[in-house]
Amino acid sequence: MDKREERLMLDSAQRGQLRPGQPRRRVLECGWLRVDLDGYEVTVEGQPVRVFLREFEILSFFLRHPNRVFRREELIAAIWGDDAAVEQRTIDVHIRRLRQHLGGARGAGAAIVTVRGVGYKLDPRRCGGKERSPLARMGN
Repeated sequence: MDKREERLMLDSAQRGQLRPGQPRRRVLECGWLRVDLDGYEVTVEGQPVRVFLREFEILSFFLRHPNRVFRREELIAAIWGDDAAVEQRTIDVHIRRLRQHLGGARGAGAAIVTVRGVGYKLDPRRCGGKERSPLARMGN
């Protein structure tokens, strides 16, 4: 690849445009919350938010299943796998840290709701989103 082609590719990537034949990026959006599944990036109102890998996986999982309440055991099975030896309170710690990471940017952490006595869910209305699934916007 020559310098000119390299520069065009960089410019295209910076503008978020794809070259013909390139696969679309997998992105989940909920209002001003955006998760780039391919780039492992989280942004709130366009500002990057640093999260740990497990937090990224939990957030992505919630975005794929908005408004659905998940028990801790279900989250452990979905994120770590069925045979994982993970304490249920580990989920609480990850949710708390995820809320803290997202909270600095317009309170996006409030989108992850505790359903007392049951578990957790993502409420799209709390991140400026709509009731429909973010998967409808996947690939945009």
